Amino acid sequence: MVIHERAWMRTGYSFVGGQVRKHESLDRFEHVNSNGEACRQALAFLEGSARNVAIYGARGWGKSHILHAAGTAVGANVLDIREKRTNRLPDAPVLVLDDVDACEAQPKRRQEIRLELERRLRARKQTLVVLSGTDRTARSFLPSPRSWKLVRLNDPNDAERLAIVGRMCSNEGLELSCTSVELVSRLVRGDGHSLFGALRRLRAGAEGHSASLHPLRVAGLLHPYLLDNSDYDLRDIVLDQVSRSSGADVRRHTELAVFALAEVAGLSEGCVAAYFGIRPGDVYRICTSGRCRRETDMIWKSQVDRIVYNTASYLCEA
Repeated sequence: MVIHERAWMRTGYSFVGGQVRKHESLDRFEHVNSNGEACRQALAFLEGSARNVAIYGARGWGKSHILHAAGTAVGANVLDIREKRTNRLPDAPVLVLDDVDACEAQPKRRQEIRLELERRLRARKQTLVVLSGTDRTARSFLPSPRSWKLVRLNDPNDAERLAIVGRMCSNEGLELSCTSVELVSRLVRGDGHSLFGALRRLRAGAEGHSASLHPLRVAGLLHPYLLDNSDYDLRDIVLDQVSRSSGADVRRHTELAVFALAEVAGLSEGCVAAYFGIRPGDVYRICTSGRCRRETDMIWKSQVDRIVYNTASYLCEA
């Protein structure tokens, strides 16, 4: 079966990690070096020049998305081994299988799946599969591994990760500044699933005005995602920036830091109060007073603006 490249681009999936989502075309998929070979081999499978292709690698960076797009292009349903109750595979000319090694811990089922794949090899039928893990685990699972084109989908580097986050924002209709996109890429260290969840949280927190999200507000919305990072605490960073830029008045330090964290970054009153050892009501009082002072006290406004700017710059450079 030969599928022209344009059919591949019309399948309508965007796969950038996180979830398989329907879009207009695959040109919304961010092609980078780490996933380039996997895309090329999937295209070769569609064109018929590659009969058996196995894409493997860590979860969350687009293997299943490539698979679903290919399945749509050839008009084949994608079978997920985790959801398939029987081990008998369809006797179809083209077969697309997701998480084919999900039965690794079930020796009997694993052997039956391997036998089914071996039958397809002998019958010279096209098969595209996705596996998790390493080259070694993929070769140990697949029958006659030399008969397969094995390709690894690598984890993206920092530059590729930034490009993928930008594409995910576009696909989700989330308008963030370049600084905020870079901030998400730096702060959220998980895979595509983690990034997708973080962007969904930003979209919910933006309330339809994502373009106006300040980088410090982005950091505040992402704060729950980063609580398990012992090297990062937005409250420490803001307090340090306050100490550097607003003299030696400790009380004023506290008020400025509380205002920046609760009012600008949007951390909860309880979260800010617990850090400074004060009551949530005190946080509310400082924020109410601070909003009025920003309109009438130019020194206060200037200090708040400087702290917000310096904190955002530190977060992007850290």
